[in-house]
Amino acid sequence: MAGSSPPGVTGINPWKPSATTRGPLGSNNDAADPDTPQWFKGNTPGPVGHADHADPAGTMCQMTRQGGVADYLRQGRIARLADCNAVRRELRETYRVRNAFADPALIKQADEKGMDGDEYNDLVGESVFGPPRKGQASFVAPMYTDPMKCRIVENWDHATYVAKGIPRIIYEADRKHEEVHAKSCNDAGGPNSMEYRARMSFPKNRSADEVKAYNKKIEVLEKWLQAHCMGTAGSEP
Repeated sequence: MAGSSPPGVTGINPWKPSATTRGPLGSNNDAADPDTPQWFKGNTPGPVGHADHADPAGTMCQMTRQGGVADYLRQGRIARLADCNAVRRELRETYRVRNAFADPALIKQADEKGMDGDEYNDLVGESVFGPPRKGQASFVAPMYTDPMKCRIVENWDHATYVAKGIPRIIYEADRKHEEVHAKSCNDAGGPNSMEYRARMSFPKNRSADEVKAYNKKIEVLEKWLQAHCMGTAGSEP
């Protein structure tokens, strides 16, 4: 290009960019070089940015020292496998809970004992997980729907899921589950109406709403597994 610096030489004219940018850490073409492949582009620790693949603190240099690209990709596959296994475990548990809510024997038992919806909910929890630990009054869910406000309340936000090593898709699936309850609440009169709470006080109604909500969670998890983990083999007990 007319008036530009000589090829391969940087910084001769402070008012014009150099024809190629080699960077202060080596001679490989960086993100500013038009010949650099699109997939390899990043910012450069120098006049055009910082923290690209030439940066000693960057991912590319780090993984080169720790075993190279193959090891980096292997670690990614291991992480994905761990997520797949976690989602499969969650899916199996979700099936168990859904099936317990669908069990007519538990509904009949709740009716015979005069249980309300909350007591029936605890009965289902005990049938799946056993009785609560000593000193624990009931089972605590990561999130629930406030029956008076028709609003989802998160005991665990997304950051808590991440801190516990739980894949994001499980957080999203739990949200979809609660969205079913929130819709049922709004359909029954909306916020400040006693209708939804009154309906859910009957085990049979609680069962139907929970089965619908758990079916939605199952749908979300199965779709993710099919897209990321080569199917859902072994998911349903």
